[in-house]
Order: sequence, then C-alpha cells, then structure tokens
Amino acid sequence: MFENNSTLSGVNCTVSECHYHTKDDRCSAKSIMVNGNSATTSRETECETFKPHCCD
Repeated sequence: MFENNSTLSGVNCTVSECHYHTKDDRCSAKSIMVNGNSATTSRETECETFKPHCCD
C-alpha cells in the first residue's frame, strides 16, 4: 500500500497547495477519500483528504 513508507502506492497528486503533497507529486496521507457520487467526469470528483498548508 505504501511506497518508501511515506506515500500511497499508485497515487499521484499535482495539488501543490495540499498538506499531503510531496515534491515528487505523490500523496503522503495514510488514506484518501474521493467523493462525488454523481460525478460524470474526473473534474467533478472531490478529494475529501485535501488539507491546505495553512492548517498544518
């Protein structure tokens, strides 16, 4: 599940304003929650795990 004991395997992220974003565009959260049960495109999905840097 985790690569290098710190990022989620297979999860890439380019949201640099997120607390869990790493320099190599990975996600360091322990798990992620993606919402948007009525989504019909990827833009309509919502990452509930997102946490801005300001709230560290």
